[in-house]
Amino acid sequence: MKPFQTDGFAVGRVRPRPHAELIVRNDRRAHRPSNCYHDRMNEKKQIERLRTKLQLLQRQLAGARKQCDDPQEVAQLEKEIATARAELQRLEQD
Repeated sequence: MKPFQTDGFAVGRVRPRPHAELIVRNDRRAHRPSNCYHDRMNEKKQIERLRTKLQLLQRQLAGARKQCDDPQEVAQLEKEIATARAELQRLEQD
């Protein structure tokens, strides 16, 4: 290089790192232990939401069985209940 010649970057400008996209910054979760208080509280809230959703779905299923307008609705509600129960069981095991 000639004196005072730059390699395409202006003087005083910071060169980008070659792997800058791989560097994660401000990721606080990476430094927290997995059994953090906030994570447990979020799981408790999610479990409570799933329980209330399950109660609502069970009431809707009972009403759909009594009314019998749409047989597909009963099957769809049963499927949603099974999904909610599986998710609730997964969360309660962790």
